[in-house]
Amino acid sequence: MLAQMMQTIAKNLFSSLEESSKIEHNLAKGEAREAAVLQDFLKPYLPLRYSIERNGILIDSEDNESKQQDLVIFDAFFSPILKDFGPVKLFFPESVFATIEVKSLLKKKELRDIIEKSASVWARKRIVTPNLILAPGIIMPSGQVRPLCIGFCYESRLTLAEARDELRNHRQAVPSEYALSMLCILRDKADKSGLVINVNPAELRNIVTIPSPTSRLAVLECDSAGTALLHMYLILMEHLRTCGMVTPTPNLTEYARVGLSPPKIHVAKEDMKDTFVSYGGKRLGTDMLQNMAEWAKRLFDQQASDEEILDIFFHLPEVPSGEVLLDHQSVFKERGRQLPLPSARTVYEAIKRRKEGTAREGDESLLSSFIALIRDVVASKRSITIGP
Repeated sequence: MLAQMMQTIAKNLFSSLEESSKIEHNLAKGEAREAAVLQDFLKPYLPLRYSIERNGILIDSEDNESKQQDLVIFDAFFSPILKDFGPVKLFFPESVFATIEVKSLLKKKELRDIIEKSASVWARKRIVTPNLILAPGIIMPSGQVRPLCIGFCYESRLTLAEARDELRNHRQAVPSEYALSMLCILRDKADKSGLVINVNPAELRNIVTIPSPTSRLAVLECDSAGTALLHMYLILMEHLRTCGMVTPTPNLTEYARVGLSPPKIHVAKEDMKDTFVSYGGKRLGTDMLQNMAEWAKRLFDQQASDEEILDIFFHLPEVPSGEVLLDHQSVFKERGRQLPLPSARTVYEAIKRRKEGTAREGDESLLSSFIALIRDVVASKRSITIGP
């Protein structure tokens, strides 16, 4: 049901985008589109505990101001608005849960503006009271949670992957600009919908709500604008949950899974160094996977060195189903017939001894025959299997 509602909201947002295009004044046009995001998408679905206002500036205890934010989600129950100027409002940075910058059409200039505004939010000094009083006599130490900084775009001149790569380029130039938590694009130039998110380098399938210098950028590809809205909403709600709630709330992620296909996360090759991913019950190093992919490509292009051929089989037990190589009963077969080689494990152990510098008599001859056989199989476009 939640997924269907988000599909309807996406249609309404695009209708508002089309209607507001008739407005000649650019500022008024932008405000109309911000208002649509606020009234159609966020306000009806945020719990009553959280308030949301337009055109907010965060000002800290040292009178340092953030850049003006299109939308600000804040705690109005315990922390009031610092100053209400009508069109613009000032907020205590300690009370702000999230900020959202809305763009009608995303280009490189607009993306830079989103990044600079999120960085200005993170730069504000925060001072919190040392204790949180849950009830008389029930006291817990309090902590400050970083605000979630979000970019929201109706349409984009950049693809999702190009937006991700552009964000990475900005991070390399100015490290503090990793403050942007996510970028939601309802329709990119390739007519795709999705989010640019942060993921954990130790497990690339885990989304990080609050980024850090070590988190990696990824594309969360969605099948529709409504699904992109839903994932943005879920990440926002997960962040609000971690900010601390006295009463339990429904697990919206479980509700949302009904009728949703699993999202695809794409991480650029440059961001995969020293990262891991779980697959088939194994935790795999992406560096090793990329190396094996490159060695395999070179092998089938008949450009692999002897060492690269041996490396493929040395690392094979690390990947799902590759442990068959270590089975004492496994042999190399072609069309069901065993090839003139000893067991697969015997070949593997010879490769291992060679790498460790403890080769035995006969190992080099065995490995030479093995390499020659593999090259012949590849050159003649035959196939071999490993198994009992």
